[in-house]
Amino acid sequence: YPYIWDESSSYMPAITKMIENGPGLLPGVIPMTYSKGHPLLFYFIFSSWITVFSNKIFAVRILALLISCCTLVCFHKMTRRYTNNIIANISLVLLSVQSLFLAQASLILPEMLLTLLVIITFEKFISKKYILFAIFGSLMVLTKETAVVFIACFLLFYFFENLKTIHAVIFWKEISLISVPLAVYILFLVFHYAEFDTFFYEGHINFIDYNLENIFRKFNSAAANIFTRYGRNIILAASILSVAILLFRKKKFRFTKVLLLSFLLAITYLIFSSFNFYTHRYLLAILPFFIFAASVIIYQARFKNKFLNIFLMILVVVPSLYKSLNETDGGGDYDLGYTQYIHVHKEAVAFCEENDWYDKQICCGTNLVMALNNKIPGYLSTEHTFGATRFPVTDSTEIVIIDSTGPNKELSKNSKREFVFSKHFEYKKHWSNIYIREKE
Repeated sequence: YPYIWDESSSYMPAITKMIENGPGLLPGVIPMTYSKGHPLLFYFIFSSWITVFSNKIFAVRILALLISCCTLVCFHKMTRRYTNNIIANISLVLLSVQSLFLAQASLILPEMLLTLLVIITFEKFISKKYILFAIFGSLMVLTKETAVVFIACFLLFYFFENLKTIHAVIFWKEISLISVPLAVYILFLVFHYAEFDTFFYEGHINFIDYNLENIFRKFNSAAANIFTRYGRNIILAASILSVAILLFRKKKFRFTKVLLLSFLLAITYLIFSSFNFYTHRYLLAILPFFIFAASVIIYQARFKNKFLNIFLMILVVVPSLYKSLNETDGGGDYDLGYTQYIHVHKEAVAFCEENDWYDKQICCGTNLVMALNNKIPGYLSTEHTFGATRFPVTDSTEIVIIDSTGPNKELSKNSKREFVFSKHFEYKKHWSNIYIREKE
């Protein structure tokens, strides 16, 4: 598939720029207009891969897929440690069929790499392997700055769990190791300031929102996308039922440490997302912990009959798989709907090429603007690019392309008098209409 949304507008241009300048991790390797203040590990990994192998889209997506496969392996290892191999296998399937995971599995975005590193640091923290925690936690904050939220959670959890030993040397030794990733990120900010005279990218700072109505709206949306949408309401219901069974049996809850830490990571990140710029794909980093915690709870409430347990877990998995394949949202990159609108966009771009509209003023939505104006996304079949602009339609506009992912779903009343319908493309739930200005 060609690149879409942030792949086209942000990450692939930055990776391409790093290839030109040479891979590096220090701020200034690429201009801030490309990095947008993000740490550079993600760009470093992908630019190195492309330098060694190929810049073909297929080759680049292979690396993204390898990271996704590593995420599943680490998730399975973590889950198996607190349940058994059968539950870990089913949990692995449960994560891999989630629409958010499937959608992100081969996209050139840092969320999957961040998710992998969060899982590893979580496992190292629980295992008390704090030196390894410091290493992988540092890689995590060098992938995306929002990882600092997770490090803060680990620090907070350790502090209150070991408060009784606060006067012991071991307490300060271990908490110092847990703090290493924070020190690494602060050092990155110092270098960033030395290079650009600012600690953060102003465009991102402006996204911070203190409006209570917006905060609650984003929190509700984020919570729904983790706990109830795309068939995950079945997982939540099964977890609640398992808790009820455990209480009825008067059984003590096991693995409370991993459950409490999973809950702390999820809730803290949901709250942070409510203040920060929010898009559904950012939640990928905490999705495995919801499934992990659910698996651990359901495992404790299991029945004596092994086959009955397997059957019930399959009943939990099937709705998620069905919803992932059939439930798609508008035009984002967080479910498999993009496989539909990419098909439509490719047809629209090909139609523009067939008609040689290179010198025409084309007006369309963001995704198509990037697809028509730049070679990086991978839609164009020749070296020629177009002069496409985003809405609104102006007096100089000659071609209008309206599609299901754009801000406009139909022509305005004035435009309907000036443009005539030319072509319609449709694939499953997505579509595109092309209009040409009538000649006077």
